[in-house]
Parts: sequence; C-alpha cells; structure tokens
Amino acid sequence: MHGILHKLQSIEERVRAEIKDGGQPIAVPTDEIPKLVNDLFKKPYGDESQNDKHHTRVNNTGLLIVSDMLLTGWDAPIVNTLYLDKPLKEHTLLQAIARVNRTRKGKNAGYIVDYHGVVEYLDKALSIYGSEVQPEQIWTDINSELPKLETALQKVLNLLPKKHDPIKQPELYKEDADLHLDPDARLDVVLPDQRGARYQPYFKVLGEIKLALKDEFITGSRLLYRGKTWYCVVEPAEELSQARISFNHSRFFIQSPEGSHISNSVLRVAREAFFREKAKDKLLPRIRYWQRQTGLEATGYRMFKFQRRWASCSEDNVLEFHPRCMEFAPSVLDYVIVHELCHTIEKHHDKAFWVLVAKHYPDWERCHAEVDRLGVEV
Repeated sequence: MHGILHKLQSIEERVRAEIKDGGQPIAVPTDEIPKLVNDLFKKPYGDESQNDKHHTRVNNTGLLIVSDMLLTGWDAPIVNTLYLDKPLKEHTLLQAIARVNRTRKGKNAGYIVDYHGVVEYLDKALSIYGSEVQPEQIWTDINSELPKLETALQKVLNLLPKKHDPIKQPELYKEDADLHLDPDARLDVVLPDQRGARYQPYFKVLGEIKLALKDEFITGSRLLYRGKTWYCVVEPAEELSQARISFNHSRFFIQSPEGSHISNSVLRVAREAFFREKAKDKLLPRIRYWQRQTGLEATGYRMFKFQRRWASCSEDNVLEFHPRCMEFAPSVLDYVIVHELCHTIEKHHDKAFWVLVAKHYPDWERCHAEVDRLGVEV
C-alpha cells in the first residue's frame, strides 16, 4: 500500500502554493466567473451525432463543482445528477433538490447521490417548506419503484395483442401492434355515417402519433413551423443527393432522394437548412424591430445548433438562435428575441433580468411556458 505523499490541502492553500511555484491557477474573482466558464467550458463541446456504437468522439457531459451560493441560486434543467458531500438542511436542502429536479425533454426527474446523509433532514424540511417539493416527489427506495415499473409495463402489454411474444418474436409482435393500433382501419368502416364523425378528430391525432413514432416521413405527415403543423407532400427525387424542402403557405413539399418516403435523419438535415434560410426573412427583421422598440442593441446574430437550448447571448452580445426556433409561433419567437436582448444588459437569470423582460414583453410568462413545454432550455 502506498502512503499519501502530500497532506490534503484546502483550495486556498493549493492556490497559494501554485502561485508560489509560478503556476497560474484557475481561480478568479466572482464577477469574472461567467467569462471564464464561457471561454473555457462553453457547451456543447462538440456534435454527439459524430459518435457511433463503436467510437465515442464527443462527450458533452460536464461536471460542475459548486458551493452554497451557486448550488441554491441557479436553475438548470440540463443538470441530471447532483452529488452531495456537505450538510444541507431546511430550505437550502429543498432548493438544492429543486435545482436538479427541473424537468426538460428527455428528463423526467433528477437524481441526487447523497454522500453525506442529508436524507434524514428531508422530513423536517418538507414539513416546514413543503410547497416547493412534495414527499411523493422524493424517490429514496428502489423497492418502492419496482412495483410501479411492473404496473406500467402491464398496462402497455394489456393494450396490445398477445398472439406473439414481444421478446422471442419482436418483429411479429410489432406487426400485430401496428395493425391493432391502426386508426384508419376502424374509421373507414364507420364513415361516412355521421355518427362516426365525432371520432374523426381523435383518430387524426392518433394517426399523427403513430407516424411520429416511425422512423420515416410520408405524404400526409406534418411538420411544425411558425407555431402550426402543416401537411407534407413527399415527392421522389432520386437524382438529388440531399433532400430539399419548400413551403407554399399551406403545405410543405419535400423532395426526397429516398423515394416516396424520407427517413427522419435525412429530413432533419433538410429541415435545418430550410429553417436557416427562412430565418433571414422571419427572424432578422424581428430582431431589428425589437432593438428599436427596447433600445437594447446586439452586436450581431447567427444561427447555431445548440445541443440543449433554443438561444443564447454571447459575452460580446451576439445573439445566437437554434434553427428550430423557426418552429415557434411568432409571439413566442418575439419573446425569445426579447429574452436574449435583455441578456445584453443583464447576463444572469436574476430578479433584475426578469424585471427587464417583463418591462419590454409583458406577456413573457405565457410564452416562456410554451418554450418550456417544448422541452429545450432558453
């Protein structure tokens, strides 16, 4: 067994020692932390779509080590796991839990790994400050979750045909499920009898859900643009190397090199190109409009494919928008623009920032809720 060569040091002791040895430690005054983080650790680190099942070229997982103020003073749905190694009690404990428990698309809950033993303080904290986190929201025992998992599985299995085994005969099972859940088969039998008309809107939604679960688009699928979903016509264009999308104010026309259908992966590239082009006509004029209205000035704008956010304002006040911002209704897109313009003055989501947002966009709460509903952080 090897012994410890050096005694453990506090952060302050280590920084002083590094300075004494001529090093340059990463330790800056509080007001310089945002610039340091944005310059050296700005996410995403790369495009994870470059990865495959054999090679991981990019990993966008980040670790952030914090103390009290940052731990309980920020709001980041991107955080999945909180590792606790210090005592937290009462409202401080609940605030820490609430930070990691903010949900987003693909994240239903946050996880806390408790190295210190703060669970014993939860009951008392919840009895005093129970409005922020409820007892049923705290998962502490896997034994209580296993029956819920079994119940959820049985609900799904009971809905589907039992002719084939989902584990031993997965392809046949999926075919049975596809036919069983086919809304048009039942609707066509009843219509055009008027008694079946009231079911048509429900089956229309179910049909769209079914198409969304498939890995391809076909004529009749729908695309979200400017707050509405639009009918799509997929046209074979096998002479093209990439798909092309056009819009005629009532429907989308998709020229597909794959024939009468288009896979989601190919469509994603074409859709992004379409959104980038439309941003010149739809987004840029609104940025100019809101700069005049608010008196807030950005130094420029660009489209940027973030991994987990819709938009951002850089340290030098360049506004950055994800191409999919073009999916937003005009009023929601206006809010996102004003939100980022306010970051040219107030860099953090503190009280002063939200006061400024409310001043320039009174309807901000409704629009912010719509952004949250779509599941990507602003």
